[in-house]
Amino acid sequence: MSNRATGAEGTAAKLAGIAGHASEVRAAIVLEMLGCFCALLLAVTLYSITRDQDADLAMLALTFRVAEGVIGALSLSRPVGRSRGLPTVPLERSWHSRCGLASN
Repeated sequence: MSNRATGAEGTAAKLAGIAGHASEVRAAIVLEMLGCFCALLLAVTLYSITRDQDADLAMLALTFRVAEGVIGALSLSRPVGRSRGLPTVPLERSWHSRCGLASN
C-alpha cells in the first residue's frame, strides 16, 4: 500500500507521492501497527496455551513472536517519518551514532 506512494525516484517525487496518497500511507501505518500488536498478542496466547505441555517450547515460541512484534515496530519508524515529510535515518546509522561508533 505504501509502495505506491513512495515508489518514485528522487526525493521530490517521493514527497509528492506521499502528499498525494496521504490517507493510504496512514492506513498502511495503522495496519502495520495492528500487525505488530497481533504478533505480541499471539505470543502471550501461544505461551499460555503451550506452557503446560512444554515450558521450554512455549518460551521459545514466545521469544520468536515477541521478536517479530518488536522488529515490526522498529521498522515503522521509516513510514511514519515519510508520512510526516521528515528525513529518515537508517537504523544501523542511528544505532551506531547512539553508541558512539559512528564513522564519518
